[in-house]
Amino acid sequence: MKRICIVIVYFGNWPKWFEFFLQSCRYNPSINWIFYTDCIIPEKHPKNVKFIKGNLKNLNQLISEKLGILSGIKDSYKVCDFRPAFGIIFGEYLTDYNFWGYGDIDLIYGDIGKFITEEDLNKYDIISTKKGFTAGHFMLLKNSKEVNNFYKKTLNYRNVFERRDWVGFDEGSWSIVRAQPNDEFFIKNKNIQSFTHAVKFYGKKGLIRARFKDVIFEDSELKGNWEVIWYKGKLIERTNGIEVMYLHFLNSKKDKDFKVQKFKKFPLSFSITPRGIFEEKNPYMIHIYYRRLKFRLLQKIDFGIGEFGLLLKKHSPELYFKLKQIISKMRMR
Repeated sequence: MKRICIVIVYFGNWPKWFEFFLQSCRYNPSINWIFYTDCIIPEKHPKNVKFIKGNLKNLNQLISEKLGILSGIKDSYKVCDFRPAFGIIFGEYLTDYNFWGYGDIDLIYGDIGKFITEEDLNKYDIISTKKGFTAGHFMLLKNSKEVNNFYKKTLNYRNVFERRDWVGFDEGSWSIVRAQPNDEFFIKNKNIQSFTHAVKFYGKKGLIRARFKDVIFEDSELKGNWEVIWYKGKLIERTNGIEVMYLHFLNSKKDKDFKVQKFKKFPLSFSITPRGIFEEKNPYMIHIYYRRLKFRLLQKIDFGIGEFGLLLKKHSPELYFKLKQIISKMRMR
């Protein structure tokens, strides 16, 4: 079985939802996390989450040593530009792993192994959880010399690392990116190729095996008064019962009214909404699985036109009309 380690650099103070993040890590025991941080180490943290003490000064020294550049990071957000090089920067901590990755902590994980399987790890060198770009909130890269140095395939990567401002090199997405006619991704107005560019460009040439696939929820993409339920390592959207790998609540966390409920004993289930994170009152989620079944039936079965419907109508008309009546009632709810 492939071994995976996610490296996260975080300075300052842990966010108020951090224990929920750790709980979601705990339920993914086959994956390890390493935090390089100056924060206080939580007393009760999962065995698969480790902490390395270090500050911004230490990190600049480490980067300068490992990459052979003069690193002068002053704003911790600039660290994001160095993520594609974490395999080199933190290589001494990754020797026992087949894959390494990086990510954010403004998210809650579901069942990671369900969405990134052993087959995927055998098939791909780089795995992104978004279809359009290399996702900074979660990426996996094969721990090999070629992939660890893949960031060097971009133009001016040294310029990216040595400049003081953040340019979004790890993603090259949203407002800072414009797609070129030949599908090249540059940082807008800065003429710098992003990591997305390198992976997609050389992927098309067959020089790297990359998977770009949407397997998550972003709160910016969810509509209305949405609610996502975490239950014993599973993450399911309440309305349609869709299961995802993780929820990224980038926008919701910025709301001053975003609240996080505190517990004496951590619950088996909790819900994440635009208003915050709260205990889920129905831990067994029978209604969630019902809605999930309903959604799949409505989505995949068309008894009027579908091949299955026609076959069922031919061999068992009574059952066909009975099921069609049930589906019709479900549509009205």
